[in-house]
Amino acid sequence: RMVLLFAFTLLVRVVYFAVLSPSMPLWEREAIPRNGYLQIATHLVNGDGYSTNNLLTYYKADGLVPTAARSPLPVFVFAGAVWLLGAHWYYPLLLFAWSLSGVVAVSAYWIAGRASGREWVAVWTGVVFACYLSEMFITTTYAIASEPLFAAFLSVYLVLLIRLVDRPGLALAVAAGAVLALATLTRPTVLWLPVVSLGWILFHLRRRGIAMSVVFVLAFVALQLPWVVRNYRVFGEPIVTTTLGGFVLYRHNGMIEEGEYHVGYPHSEFEPKVRRLAAATGRPLESFTESELSTLLYAEGRRIIQTYPWRYVKLTALRTVWIWYNENSGRGLYAVQNFLIYLLALGGLFYALRSREPVYVLLLAHIAYFVAVHSAINVQYRFICPLMPYMILLAGLPVYAWKHRQQRSVNPALARTDADRLRT
Repeated sequence: RMVLLFAFTLLVRVVYFAVLSPSMPLWEREAIPRNGYLQIATHLVNGDGYSTNNLLTYYKADGLVPTAARSPLPVFVFAGAVWLLGAHWYYPLLLFAWSLSGVVAVSAYWIAGRASGREWVAVWTGVVFACYLSEMFITTTYAIASEPLFAAFLSVYLVLLIRLVDRPGLALAVAAGAVLALATLTRPTVLWLPVVSLGWILFHLRRRGIAMSVVFVLAFVALQLPWVVRNYRVFGEPIVTTTLGGFVLYRHNGMIEEGEYHVGYPHSEFEPKVRRLAAATGRPLESFTESELSTLLYAEGRRIIQTYPWRYVKLTALRTVWIWYNENSGRGLYAVQNFLIYLLALGGLFYALRSREPVYVLLLAHIAYFVAVHSAINVQYRFICPLMPYMILLAGLPVYAWKHRQQRSVNPALARTDADRLRT
């Protein structure tokens, strides 16, 4: 059934592409590279190192400069594709991204079956996710971007973490820590997620969980060390994730100084602010390294937050709502679909908590982590997309309960069997 679900997910993606591509200019070969990943990958293949023509991939630099603005794993994956395929990377990389959606669907199917104990709920979760549509989800799935790879790693990590508690073993601890490290090297959002992971392990395994936790952390750290060492040698700082931290903090929080509340400055408005900030130091923007520029922008963003703490609190509270739809979640049928999923998921929350199944608590903790971390810094709807399979799982619980009630009303014998089973 998992193989069929994987194939179905892939088929749906192919059909979407065939039907919608004539009206989607963003899917054309020149448009699908997003955020500079393919450019950096091409430089790697050409022998120019991990470099870019743009500081932080946004501001024109004087020639090629070293970069850490984009996470390394997607770049290495795309570099491998360019090295193997040359100019013929377009369809293979699209197929790769769609296959990663298949991995997410299969993982979500397994997690739903494990949490609910119901095959129907597992099938619902996998099939509904396979057919899931949203503007931003489509945009990132049909692109040379980090999101498909990140979603796949996150879903596999969750499977391994659940298995680790079900059947404790050092090999599973290593695997779970390693896969979460790969997710972190794809998108830095989950750098602090081990706090949730370790809480889950220690709560369920108690003293046995200490060794598992140590091995988990060692695996998580070990896979990130080469990237940290590289950044230290290049920039003189042990940068753990990317050099975009300062850029993100200032761009998406600086507006509170002006008493405004929105998701962030548009690039056309933000670039002059960055250039003025750089000029105030007596240096042109092009003379900065990425690490220096990130430090400068981080200091400005932090200054504004410390000056206006209550405005920042208000912005953070607003972002806990914005993350579910803003920006580019889509309108029309996209919005109706998400509204139904969210509405059903609220009902599913009741069933999940009433069941006292720990896996639901784990999934809710991950959802809360993503909402909290992003709300504190920057939100977009695409940041919650990797967790949509588990929102779909929650949405399936009230649907299953309604279906089960309908069956019992039609077949009283089934109701008596359920009552006998409960008495037993």
